[in-house]
Order: sequence, then structure tokens, then C-alpha cells
Amino acid sequence: RKLLPWTPIEGWTPGNLGTSVVDGPKGMKVSMIICDDGNYPEIWRDCAMRGAELIIRPQGYMYPAKEQQVLVSKTMAWCNNVYVAVANA
Repeated sequence: RKLLPWTPIEGWTPGNLGTSVVDGPKGMKVSMIICDDGNYPEIWRDCAMRGAELIIRPQGYMYPAKEQQVLVSKTMAWCNNVYVAVANA
């Protein structure tokens, strides 16, 4: 679940389960950070500290912010020593 809805556009209740890490293909540990949550380094760090090796980040950003968000994802992955897959970029 998304932890931090982008207010006031996303009016739903924030998730209360924190980040999760699951077993992926061939035993790889996988986590997901949804859209705007990827702009907060603490969320990336939490996934990494829980053992994530790959973080999947679906996002809905459009030009011109799209390229900036891809760069943010690459930077956060590098800072936390994980792989990243960005969808909808």
C-alpha cells in the first residue's frame, strides 16, 4: 500500500503496514515503493534494511517530472545498494 498519499489529489487513507519484502524469482528479495513514496529516502532505506535486493517503483509522473523521477529512483537505488525497476516512466 502507498504510505503517503499525495494530498490533496489522492484522498485515500495512507497505508499502515509499512514496507514489506517478499521472495521473488530465484530467491531475490523484492519490495515495492509506489509513486510519490519514492521521493522519501527513508522509505528506500527501510526496504533495504529489511533485505530488499530489488525495489519496484510504479509511478504516474509525466513530462517534465518523469525524467527527474527516473533519476531519483536510480540515485536512491545506488545509495541503498539495491536494484530498481521503474514502471510507467
